[in-house]
Amino acid sequence: MYHFQISLQGLNPDADPSAAKANLQALLQAQPAAVEQLLMSLPRVLKRGLTLDEAEHYRSAIAEAGAVCVVEPEPGTAQVPPDLRSEPPPLPPAAHAHAHAPAQLPATPPPGFFADIAGRVTDIAGVGKLETFSVAELFAQTFKKHHDDEVERLFTVGTRDTTPPLQSLDTNWPQPWMFMRALFFAALLYGGFHFLWNFFHNENLLPGLILTGSFAVPIATLVFFFEMNVPRNVSLYQMLKLVLLGGVASLAISLLLFDLTALHNVFGASSAGIVEEAGKLLALVWLAGRSNNERYRFTLNGLLFGAAVGTGFAAFESAGYALRVGMNDSVDAMFENIVLRGVLAPAGHIVWTALAGAALWKVKRDRRFAWDMLSDASFMRVFALVAGLHFIWNLPFELPFYAKFIVLGFVAWTAALAFIQHGLREIRQEQIGLLQGGGQAESPPVHVATDMEAMPAEA
Repeated sequence: MYHFQISLQGLNPDADPSAAKANLQALLQAQPAAVEQLLMSLPRVLKRGLTLDEAEHYRSAIAEAGAVCVVEPEPGTAQVPPDLRSEPPPLPPAAHAHAHAPAQLPATPPPGFFADIAGRVTDIAGVGKLETFSVAELFAQTFKKHHDDEVERLFTVGTRDTTPPLQSLDTNWPQPWMFMRALFFAALLYGGFHFLWNFFHNENLLPGLILTGSFAVPIATLVFFFEMNVPRNVSLYQMLKLVLLGGVASLAISLLLFDLTALHNVFGASSAGIVEEAGKLLALVWLAGRSNNERYRFTLNGLLFGAAVGTGFAAFESAGYALRVGMNDSVDAMFENIVLRGVLAPAGHIVWTALAGAALWKVKRDRRFAWDMLSDASFMRVFALVAGLHFIWNLPFELPFYAKFIVLGFVAWTAALAFIQHGLREIRQEQIGLLQGGGQAESPPVHVATDMEAMPAEA
């Protein structure tokens, strides 16, 4: 499959400049100054990762606005046959420097144990195999320098005034970076409490140690899912509500289900795979399942909502375990418990509930939640996968070098990345649907992969 991009070359000489600029402003959902800046640095890539038909749709819409836009193969893709090429000159190096071109991997992964597992997992999830995913590209921005204003822009989203329009969303793989800074900051806080404890041995420091240690990795993992939420339609308030209320509610429901079902007497600790996953799912349904169905209709929203509830559950549970170990054993044993559960946290509750949320939202979309959605086959497969992973996680056997948890984490994250890929395609399909519907209000979704990302066009 060939991948194409569209490149703006300038205004049509036969069009009225003022009218063409106004049309581009509406089409790109951009401010006048942003359009002027765009026209001063031509040619400029507007969108990439398109099929030929999609690219032609965009080119046609931009041409109707009074500008010249050409279709060309993405840099680094396979050689495109001459009958599929456009004739414009290639982009200059400066334009390529701004391009956001994710590396493309072969649709069929190389044979091997993990590749075979990945294929089976994505079949269960029902969202297609990973085709355009690259670990190196995903984390390309993680260790680069970012300024405070970038952090503020990242988190200033999700309200009705700060949610970008569908037309402006970039459906390429996001490149998260803030999650690593959140992890570093939380680890620094925990290290500070640990240092003070070693120096003063004051018991008043222990609550801070437990809280920072228990929340550090879960919150950083949640920030990752927040960055992967391409619609940018979930605010920090919604996240805080789901973490705190969702965490408490899921614990309460799980404890109630443990008492009502007595599954612990049958399966022991592994009964948590059924009880706790059901408890977290019910908490998610209660808090987010009936909230603004049209606004939060994307699979990526369900993935994020589930991750938030899982974060609250994981952090509160870890804090409880740390307190119990500290009271029954020793403070040193408590520290070891905090570190171990922190290291394993990304492979556990957070991603499990994220998968359940994504699977439910994939079924629910913009409809109000109904109980029969839980009986949908596609959801039931994913929930069974999640419960199974949790069940095996708690089985009383260990493998060298934590191999059991590594394999289970690989399965869970393969499914999560497949759902992210599905979510990106889902948004792209909505964008194409708006384009085919016609009309200015349903203009084509053009995201300018340039410095315009920092301008009010995305506010």
